[in-house]
Amino acid sequence: MGYRSDVRCLIYGTKEEMDLLLTTSVIICNSKILEHFKKDLTRYTSRILGPNGVDEVILHFLDLSGENWKWYDDYEDVKTWVEFMKEAAEMGLEYEFIRVGERAGDVETISSAAGTNFLYTTSPHIECDIDISDPIPIL
Repeated sequence: MGYRSDVRCLIYGTKEEMDLLLTTSVIICNSKILEHFKKDLTRYTSRILGPNGVDEVILHFLDLSGENWKWYDDYEDVKTWVEFMKEAAEMGLEYEFIRVGERAGDVETISSAAGTNFLYTTSPHIECDIDISDPIPIL
């Protein structure tokens, strides 16, 4: 079983920056990022207000989202993702990362200096670890 966490990470920038990050990550991380996180990774664009609050800019996002993950610092896939975030930061891309653990108050947030705070936590969710195979009607 083990301790579980919900994880969300956004990496964002221009199309050219994102293309370069993905190309570079295949070389640096030996494509482990794309292989391991493929089903949980989404790329999309969004129009947001620019720094002047008036003009719109188009940002390209890489979005990692997962629930009920074993997120331990010594796991190889976790090390690979952290390496990927470091590579994004070195390239000047913005990133935001949040991990919410099972225990109350176990919230980890990491972001680049100029992160826009697209990610935030609202409340932890509640799960039941019992397989309900034969429900019984009440009254």
